[in-house]
Amino acid sequence: NPVFAAILAGWTGSGRLKLTGWIGVAVCLAGLLLITGADGEALDQRVLMGDALVLLSGATGATYAVFSRRFLLTYSPLKIQAYAFTSAALVWSVAASGPWLRHDWAAVSWPAYAALAYSGVIGSVAGLFWLSSIRRIGPVRTAFYQYLVPVVGLVFSMVLLQDRLDARQSIGAGVLLAGLVLALYSKQTSSAGVPAAGKTKIRDAPPRGPSDRSRPTANSPEGDG
Repeated sequence: NPVFAAILAGWTGSGRLKLTGWIGVAVCLAGLLLITGADGEALDQRVLMGDALVLLSGATGATYAVFSRRFLLTYSPLKIQAYAFTSAALVWSVAASGPWLRHDWAAVSWPAYAALAYSGVIGSVAGLFWLSSIRRIGPVRTAFYQYLVPVVGLVFSMVLLQDRLDARQSIGAGVLLAGLVLALYSKQTSSAGVPAAGKTKIRDAPPRGPSDRSRPTANSPEGDG
């Protein structure tokens, strides 16, 4: 998603990364490979299909982030998310209506329902923060924070599952964080067509002197007779 967001933002003119930003992206990807431990195993059709779906998900997420920036300059994140969630609910209600009707919902355990509720509530709150970040700092810099997901996953695996990190994962986490800092603190050229949110100021009218007060305005008559 960060790579797609940077490419799409540069193509649309909503923000272009400098060379240091792209170097930071490359360093993040290197750290990600160290964490996941890609061992070059044989790829079958299912693996390739899964990779294609992941790439498609990243592309669509980046498209949503980049193009929502213009609407976020006019509408609130809550309104944008309401439109997005409502349209998605309508589409999936039709597309998944068959499996939903055939599923035995009574057999679903309460932890599964609790996990579903947690995902819905936390996902909605996180979505608001995500859109607010896009509105304030732009889609590219916001997308960079997705590189924190594997690092946070490693931390929770140690705390909750008592997992131990090997040297490769530890080095990968350090490399990823270094690349993230480099990417976030690199200068990014802003778009001339899309002003930065929160920095658009309304110009005040120049003060009127004593001689101007006697002049007629657009809302006042020129004279009594």
